[in-house]
Amino acid sequence: MPPAPPNSDDYAIVVGVDRYSADIPQLQGSVNDANLFQQWLTHPAGGGLPVANVSLFPSPAVGALQPVKDQVEDAIGRFVVDALNGKPPKRRIYLYFSGHGMTPRGDSDECALLMANATQLFLGRCVPGRRAARSLRNPALFAEVVLLMDCCREVTGSAEAVLSFPDQADPTAAQNVRWLYGFATKWSALAAARQLPHPLDVGAPPLWHGVFTHAVLEGLSRGVNAGGMVDAASLARFVKERTQDLLPQEDNQRPDFQSDGGRPIVFGPGTWTKVKVTLANPALGFQIRDGLNIATRLVLPVSAGGGNVLFVQLPPGRYLFAAPATGDDWIRTRIVSVLGGDDHVEL
Repeated sequence: MPPAPPNSDDYAIVVGVDRYSADIPQLQGSVNDANLFQQWLTHPAGGGLPVANVSLFPSPAVGALQPVKDQVEDAIGRFVVDALNGKPPKRRIYLYFSGHGMTPRGDSDECALLMANATQLFLGRCVPGRRAARSLRNPALFAEVVLLMDCCREVTGSAEAVLSFPDQADPTAAQNVRWLYGFATKWSALAAARQLPHPLDVGAPPLWHGVFTHAVLEGLSRGVNAGGMVDAASLARFVKERTQDLLPQEDNQRPDFQSDGGRPIVFGPGTWTKVKVTLANPALGFQIRDGLNIATRLVLPVSAGGGNVLFVQLPPGRYLFAAPATGDDWIRTRIVSVLGGDDHVEL
């Protein structure tokens, strides 16, 4: 018998909606988003989930408008039924939604994914992301809940966003559940899609998909913390920086993350970024300052050694590189976003 995948107690519900009814604009990147995230989930170097543990709901190219709300509710509901039948909690659940999003009436914090059969009149045909995550988090059906939504949030709906089954809350158990919620943008903004390189296969052709999804998939391998691990905080930091790096400066898309900050979810090891530094005066050395915490800036002194080209390894982030100079310029500085690419700083 072959060995079980490393994360055989993890599950996922992945939804991508491109095709909508006639009065809602069609999309072209959400199904690609869902398929890409499913590929990461089931790859041994990614999420490590068995294929059978992933419920995937992409829009079909032709035929009936799907997926619909009932399909996603059924996928969530089977875990609720497991809990009611006394089955033990599982390790982690991923909820990944891509498509048109709506801010429901009376709840500006919620983001609801419009399902394929939604219309301007029937905006209630949607799945509220936070509510879906809460239905699995509150009764402690999983030890960890990850919600990621690559959805626009510029539309305020006249409808409420609800699920068809009540919450099954266990306050005592729920307080021990780790969670991460990530949204492509804050309320009142669009979520962009672009023709971008394949985020998982450098040899594959570019494809149209969400900027947020692209940044998340890169961040799950590159978005490491100071200890070399990708966790909820370091992933959020990477995605926020990378999204702005991929979009024009005037774009107002700003990813929004909330998490159980005291007990972060850990996704696994990643790689720091090698940064090439060329010094005009190697004898003077240089410094790197991390702007993550302005009050207690981390200062990393580096000795120049014998050459004028050096390499440093850094976790993703925005850094100030500084080196003493001579003449009119008493100090040279460069602000650099380190995001896993081929970074070169000249001082």
